Amino acid sequence: MLFFALTSTIMAAWKVFGAVNQLIAALAMTIVTVWLLQKGRSFWFTIAPAVVMCVTTFAALGTIIVQNLGKTPAGRLLVPGHGPLTFAAARLLVLSVGVLIVAVRKFRDCLGGRREPPREQPQLDVEGI
Repeated sequence: MLFFALTSTIMAAWKVFGAVNQLIAALAMTIVTVWLLQKGRSFWFTIAPAVVMCVTTFAALGTIIVQNLGKTPAGRLLVPGHGPLTFAAARLLVLSVGVLIVAVRKFRDCLGGRREPPREQPQLDVEGI
């Protein structure tokens, strides 16, 4: 909080916060889509919003990174005071791509017929009762 108070970058932080909020929702929809597929249920109503949200969120994070990188009039690589926000946006982008790669692999495995076998439920011995 002291960083934001001293550098007055709260508006830039608000953009990152908004993108992160949407990213959490997009990844949750992606995970729900894979879960529905693994359970053999209809998943088409969750995949379309998940794809749209992932694309728009990645575009927002990419825009934040591009806007804060590049030569400034002072000759710097980063816009002054926006280094931590740019790093956070880049890190979130990389981590979310990793989650999506895992989800797409699971999705392909399930569609290809390689579903995980159902776990065996423990059997209760009710004969002695």
